Amino acid sequence: MLFFAEGVKFRVDDTGRVQIMFNGEWGRVCNSSWGNKEAGVFCRHQGYIDGIKKTFEKRSKGHVWMNYIECDGTEKSILECLNTWTPGSDNCDDAGVTCLDSGKCKPLEYTTGPNALISDFECRTS
Repeated sequence: MLFFAEGVKFRVDDTGRVQIMFNGEWGRVCNSSWGNKEAGVFCRHQGYIDGIKKTFEKRSKGHVWMNYIECDGTEKSILECLNTWTPGSDNCDDAGVTCLDSGKCKPLEYTTGPNALISDFECRTS
């Protein structure tokens, strides 16, 4: 299912959790099917050069708006990826990202798919 809606906004909180605003309320995105392709599409849409998935020990609170997001990596927005729209659900772990900035990180040997690791990137800290 593709979901398009006016007024939908995305952000990443300070821990790397992906959040979505719908009907004026911030909610969560589930990590079911969430991998590096999805993280990459999300981060590129936010203005970064790429992104990698991030996982969390505990889930946050709040409504889940999106789940089972599957991208092929060429999409311009996460909304172009196949997904399941799940308003009101709350039983899943959070999708997360580490977005890569061109000034700090560059791909070494770029690997797409579930086997890409942060070690596939060289990052400067200063």
